Parts: sequence; C-alpha cells; structure tokens
Amino acid sequence: MKAIVTHVEKQTLPQFNKATGQDEPTLVVATTVEFFKDDGTLYHTQTYAQRPEEIDANDPQAYFDKQASVLQADVEGAASHVQDEAASKLADEIVAKLTPQPDAPQED
Repeated sequence: MKAIVTHVEKQTLPQFNKATGQDEPTLVVATTVEFFKDDGTLYHTQTYAQRPEEIDANDPQAYFDKQASVLQADVEGAASHVQDEAASKLADEIVAKLTPQPDAPQED
C-alpha cells in the first residue's frame, strides 16, 4: 500500500478546549491522502487535520506511510478472512455430501 498526498493546506478549524469548555480556532495542516494498493488501484481516500506540533517536521510523510501499512494489514486480514470463509463453506458442502453409512463400522 502506498500513501500519496494529493492536497495539503494550512487551515484554521474549531477545536474544543477543555479549559474554556468552548470551541476555539485552531491552526491545522489539512492533508488529503490517497492510498493505493500494490497493483495501483485506489483503495481509500482520507483527509487529516493535524496540529503542526503533531507532525514530524523532519519526515512529515512518515505518519501517512504508517497509515498505509495499517491499511495493508487490514486488506491482508480481510483477504485471509474471505479465504477462511470460503474454505469453511467448502468444508460444509463436503460434510453434507459425505453422509456416513448406517452399517459402517463405528470408530473407537
């Protein structure tokens, strides 16, 4: 999975302040990121709003690369789950077709 930043801008958005109990204008970096699977297909688009101090100034792409890794694990986990479900369904079909014979010797 690869994270591609498609839009980034500085914005001021309201954010709740616990001390005052009110929304207050907060400076954020708004970033739109597209996540592409390894085959090049778009998997997901996400917009993030982060305060500047939450971003690693030396490697601002690192956060999005980490998100891409998390999404890749989700994709692989979902694929594994689908495979498990398919195998379970096939096993159910086989069990239904292979009925024991009433006069067969019993297992001990």
